[in-house]
Amino acid sequence: MRAFALKSGVIVTINQPMRLKNKTGESFSQALELDKIREKRGAVTYSKRRSNLEGSGERVSVAWRIEKKSDDHWSWKNDFSVKDCEPFRRWIEKSVINLPQDARFVEEQNGFISINWLETLPESEKRVIDFLDDCANFNFE
Repeated sequence: MRAFALKSGVIVTINQPMRLKNKTGESFSQALELDKIREKRGAVTYSKRRSNLEGSGERVSVAWRIEKKSDDHWSWKNDFSVKDCEPFRRWIEKSVINLPQDARFVEEQNGFISINWLETLPESEKRVIDFLDDCANFNFE
């Protein structure tokens, strides 16, 4: 599933949960089974660098984060740091609804747009990559 993302220029980061280290009084096999029970599926983050603004040679500097709440509604965690971003904000609000159901948050920092998700739904990778491409190439003018 991740091969298509890598070919598309997306950076894939696998986020593994931390394992507990203190297993005193347990055999190795018991500790392994406990880890499997406790362990939640790690999320994956797909990231893409924002494209240059046409003709200007400067990168757009935007910082924002939108998260999915337990009721499946998206909520802003912080706002944009660039003036005149209202069209982009509206586009984000409209577009995140089409992301896979297991998407957890979308953010942008230092020119990288990232989507954190669980990769549980088959054939959802293309929607994530399309979103990243559209977001990275958004025309702010």
